[in-house]
Amino acid sequence: MVPGGNDGAGTTAMTTLRTAIEQVLTLIEQGRNPVKISEAAATLRAALESFVGETGVGVMLSPEISEALSGCDVEPCGSRVTCNPPPLDTDRDYLVVVPNDADAVRNVVMSLESNAFRWEGSEHYQDAAGEFMSWRRDDVNLIVTANQSFAMRHRAATAVCKRLNLQNKSDRIAVFQAVLYGNSESV
Repeated sequence: MVPGGNDGAGTTAMTTLRTAIEQVLTLIEQGRNPVKISEAAATLRAALESFVGETGVGVMLSPEISEALSGCDVEPCGSRVTCNPPPLDTDRDYLVVVPNDADAVRNVVMSLESNAFRWEGSEHYQDAAGEFMSWRRDDVNLIVTANQSFAMRHRAATAVCKRLNLQNKSDRIAVFQAVLYGNSESV
């Protein structure tokens, strides 16, 4: 289940998406080389994810991942959402809010493990124990939490990064450290 978007929020994203679709179709119709089509397809993919992120109309996850996350709120996040234009050479990040129930968390963890996701942690996830888990498979990164307060802070940090269009990864990390953990030393 994906929370709904704001009224009118997708107008720009829809225009960008429509333009990207037209570009891909034109290249295909003209019989352009596969490299140009591949580049246009990457732009289309980013435009579609941006549209999804701005409007909340859906989440671009494979069917087996969607099945594993059934009953959770899933929303795109990360630099593909916060940066304009979105980077095309980065992971697809999603905030996954699991019902605050030990069985629900256990079921999601087991489903992710059985779908070849691996748990990971890194330096910039410090102080996160008990608040969220990061799971990765290929270019999909899931930030899984049952903590509503953490989810709200994560959404706030995402909104700040998006509003400021922070292109520098270290700046985005500093915002997340400050908002999620009150870590002003990172700012």
